Amino acid sequence: FAALGTLEGPYFRFIEDEPAALAGFRRSQIQFLFAVRSFPRSLAYLAARIEDSAARLALVRNLWEEHGEGDPSGFHVLTFDAFLRRLGVDGAQIDAATPGPEVTAFNVALHGLAVAENLPVAASALGMIEFMFSSISARLAVVALARGWVERDRMIHYDLHSKLDVEHASELFEVVRSSWRTEEGRAEIARGIDLGGYLFDRLYEDLAREARRATPAGTRREAICA
Repeated sequence: FAALGTLEGPYFRFIEDEPAALAGFRRSQIQFLFAVRSFPRSLAYLAARIEDSAARLALVRNLWEEHGEGDPSGFHVLTFDAFLRRLGVDGAQIDAATPGPEVTAFNVALHGLAVAENLPVAASALGMIEFMFSSISARLAVVALARGWVERDRMIHYDLHSKLDVEHASELFEVVRSSWRTEEGRAEIARGIDLGGYLFDRLYEDLAREARRATPAGTRREAICA
């Protein structure tokens, strides 16, 4: 994760340094909502392939937490929706949004690897994404608070995932523990970690471009192209 440099990449440079970053942050986070909606399905696809009941239970527990442990108000997709509204995004704008090619490509890739890739590769890739999202969530919460986009007592979703996703990553890596015993298994785990890291880092690079389109300069470029 450190080698990828995601936290030093274009998305974080934009939201931390761009004076007019709030509009772009809102725009990119609306797109990220579609990744939040889709990720539990990738976990479910993966869980369905695990024959060992004990290993499958860890992913079921992960899915249960994604769904608020049975409390609809705690569904992670709803806490993210609440974050967007506290960020100042209008509900009608959320309802009217459609997934762009960037997040669609990410979601399709995760669904495909969860269904079709070797289990150690798929579980390791999703585990890497969960691991990365823990640090990303913490950083996004810090930026949103520091720039005054969200008040501290109204921060939601990202403060939870900064802690919870370390546990979720551990559960996914536990699924592949037995594969680590062989050279071939270690190679597949490494390939999965690289794949998950690539996909998530690439998503934030794409989100940076999406965010810039909402700045005055980005708006002018779109008008010229039109």
